[in-house]
Amino acid sequence: MNDEEVIVEDYKVIERTVIATEGFFLAEYVGNGTNEKYASGTIDRSKLDFGFEQYQFKYLSDDYLDVVKFYHQNIISKIEQFKEMSADIPKGLFTKEHCNPLDSVPTLAGEIVVQSVDVLFPEYRNASNQIYLATAGNGYKGNARGSAVYAVNLYSGEHTRLERYDLIGILRKEHIPNWAKKTYETIRSQKNKEKER
Repeated sequence: MNDEEVIVEDYKVIERTVIATEGFFLAEYVGNGTNEKYASGTIDRSKLDFGFEQYQFKYLSDDYLDVVKFYHQNIISKIEQFKEMSADIPKGLFTKEHCNPLDSVPTLAGEIVVQSVDVLFPEYRNASNQIYLATAGNGYKGNARGSAVYAVNLYSGEHTRLERYDLIGILRKEHIPNWAKKTYETIRSQKNKEKER
């Protein structure tokens, strides 16, 4: 947690843990009323790009140890859930050493681009969240004014928007993993069928 003090409805947040877009907090009552002394709950971080988090109380009590137990049980439950979801995800990372520079081609059309892990939450820092097939956007060309690069994740197949300045390069062919090649071929096949219509 940063040094900035967080007060939520007269409860001062004394500890918090974040996992991706969700977090959990432990708080102590600092108001003048007769509220229960301790609280715990969740932090919705899905709107973090807009500059705010939403705190929601889940458990209040005068028993500090009960509240601490609730807080830690929620964290452990989220960790287990996250580990189960990511069990089959490739864990390696791609670096600049695996890439050619972005400006080595006039356009990113059809190129497999690599996103920097620095822009990812720690729990998402793996190869599956790094490599994408670039498809469109203002940042598609090196001399463009915009930075948006629309792309398809080569692990999940999901479409997303990346920023050109968050990309570390174009993945060299010898470093493309087999799972990415399969998705890449599927996308190419779909595009060819669309052209034939």
